[in-house]
Amino acid sequence: MCRGVSWRVVLVAGAPAPRVPRQICLLPYLTEGPVRYLTRMSDRPASPRYAWYVVAVMTLAYVSAFVDRQILSLLVPPIKRDLGISDTQMSFLIGLAFSVFFTLLGLPIARLADRRSRRNIMATGVGLWSVFTALCATAQTYGRLLVMRVGVGVGEATINAPSVSLIADYFPRERLSRAMSVFSLGIFLGSGLAYFIGGSIVGVVSEQGRWVLPVIGAIRPWQSVFLAVGLPGLLVALLFLTIREPARGGGGRRSGHFPRAVYLRVSGARLGGAFHLRGAQP
Repeated sequence: MCRGVSWRVVLVAGAPAPRVPRQICLLPYLTEGPVRYLTRMSDRPASPRYAWYVVAVMTLAYVSAFVDRQILSLLVPPIKRDLGISDTQMSFLIGLAFSVFFTLLGLPIARLADRRSRRNIMATGVGLWSVFTALCATAQTYGRLLVMRVGVGVGEATINAPSVSLIADYFPRERLSRAMSVFSLGIFLGSGLAYFIGGSIVGVVSEQGRWVLPVIGAIRPWQSVFLAVGLPGLLVALLFLTIREPARGGGGRRSGHFPRAVYLRVSGARLGGAFHLRGAQP
């Protein structure tokens, strides 16, 4: 059975607008005519400015992820001294405790992103790894710090697959590579900023001695570093709430990649190079 669907047909710039009868089959226009793309009225492409804003938010999240991920490597001597742990235990904190859960959870999270809101998944993940990074400041034992690092890995597993899928739906194919290149800058920016920001913070807090905070109590200088890099990530998580979840597959619509063509009935007036059509979709 067919159901009513509203479509918007956009022509190539400068192409003459075809005369639209009361009923029209779009198949000739899709295969030979000047049609640029066909979308549902509720699935209009986002403006380029907004699409780049989405990329900027996700790149910022990527930077935050790498800062939180690598900050531990700057704090090896004081952590080993205060917690009394070995080099092997420290390497487990930096490596396996994070990477195992980051890797294994990537597949189920990608599957979830195919069915649920990718924006909400990433917002939850950014908030999760930021909270666990900040909670590293409360670790007084090796076991507690290990659990916090596992939480960071779980949170950061939410960023890769949903972000790639979201960018693909915000950009047409001719601009997708450029958008992905900008997004990938977060890897290198985050890696560099982790050492720059972390080194600066370590230098500042090392001169302050112990800090006494409400609820948490007294914390060592290296613990305050986790608070300084973790809490700003919560602001990044809130930025994700300003992102709209786009229609899936919307960014790649080009000539020859349309829903099945059927006879459509005109229900709206022609607006420049665009036609508002209402018809049936199987």
